[in-house]
Amino acid sequence: MTPEEKAAALLAKTGYVIPAGLDNLGNTCYMNSVVQCMKRVNELKAHLKDFELDEKNAGMRSDPSVALTDSAKRLFNDLDKKGESFTPYEFVQTMRTVLPMFDEKDDKGHHKQ
Repeated sequence: MTPEEKAAALLAKTGYVIPAGLDNLGNTCYMNSVVQCMKRVNELKAHLKDFELDEKNAGMRSDPSVALTDSAKRLFNDLDKKGESFTPYEFVQTMRTVLPMFDEKDDKGHHKQ
């Protein structure tokens, strides 16, 4: 079984989710810990799970807040379904695009802490 299949089987059998971790990208440890804390807020999880743009509002995908919300929805879904730690590339890239201060680099080209 893949980690995703194991996680799904445990959820179906016990109602428990195997908590997945987030791999550090060199400067994302603080972000990862904040995301893990936010994941425990059931109201936030519920609203992210229900977030969907209908055809009428599909043009809003380019709005920074909508892009970050949509990316967070996928990240929270992955946290519940992956079954093992993973690297949150898409969320980090969206965050760096929406919030340019998180995309700053030092003189060696590494993202700043």
